[in-house]
Amino acid sequence: MKKIINKNSLIWKYQNPAIIYFHMISEKVHPYYPHDTINPDDFREQIKFLKKYFNIISLPEALEREESNNSLKNSLVLTIDDGFKECYSVIAPILKEEKIPATFYLIEDCIDNRNMMWLHQLEYLQQIMSEDKRIYVIKKFINQTNTNSKSYSNIPEIAKEWNMKNKDKFTDIIWNLSVKESNSEWLQQHQPYMSTQQIQELISAGFTIGSHSSSHPSCDQINFDELQIEIVESCNNIGDKLGIEIKYFSYPFGRRARREFENRILEESNIQCLIGGKPRLFRKDTFPFWEAYNFERNNSTLLYHLLVNSFSIRRNIIR
Repeated sequence: MKKIINKNSLIWKYQNPAIIYFHMISEKVHPYYPHDTINPDDFREQIKFLKKYFNIISLPEALEREESNNSLKNSLVLTIDDGFKECYSVIAPILKEEKIPATFYLIEDCIDNRNMMWLHQLEYLQQIMSEDKRIYVIKKFINQTNTNSKSYSNIPEIAKEWNMKNKDKFTDIIWNLSVKESNSEWLQQHQPYMSTQQIQELISAGFTIGSHSSSHPSCDQINFDELQIEIVESCNNIGDKLGIEIKYFSYPFGRRARREFENRILEESNIQCLIGGKPRLFRKDTFPFWEAYNFERNNSTLLYHLLVNSFSIRRNIIR
């Protein structure tokens, strides 16, 4: 990856800390995560690139610096969502080799492959079935549930119309209409997520663990009681399982809850930071409502995005 701008220029001092996220680093594109998979060699190159321009620090260190009013200039925090097994087998070894800290955000229900996140199930079914089979399944699903759908060939698309309360029930219906093996049988065979033992090894290696919710809903669509379960209870339950305190939360899909809900959660729990997502690396975020930037792009596309963001922010600063 080419050098794009001097790290001493104004742009690198504008927003601190920069936070980026990944999901899947793998040589193989899995049907349950068919988009935005980064090749390990590309990931290593991106890490080397970031080390040249940023001081990469852990999320706990970023929070400590923020709370003590110490400088976060040129600092960057690396995070990984969903808790796929590649976190242990691919990502962590590269980060340890490069001496880079990171935070791994886990979906509580998926630890030890107890469940498969609903959207991962839908993506998997979308990839393995023919178009005719998908259309058949979607029509059967609509007839059984009396729901409407504008998309009759794309299984993940129909979930956009769902109430989050129904996401797991509706996904179970579609799974049972699509394949013969149960979801638990599939999980036992493929095991896409990390085990408790593997997560414990990440902790022992110095990595940070956070919650990515209990069941991965869109948190902008659920009420406060549901948020308590997805955010506070998931942090407590993951912490109890791992024997540590979980104080960091990353929003599924990057979609924030209402600010009054966020304020209540921060006031009534030990959670220190609620991280959402925005399509910009350099932002003006206020602690503890920081935002993370999607770094899941090939290197040429990533370079373009960084350049566009740089020019945009520089114009704003000059004004």
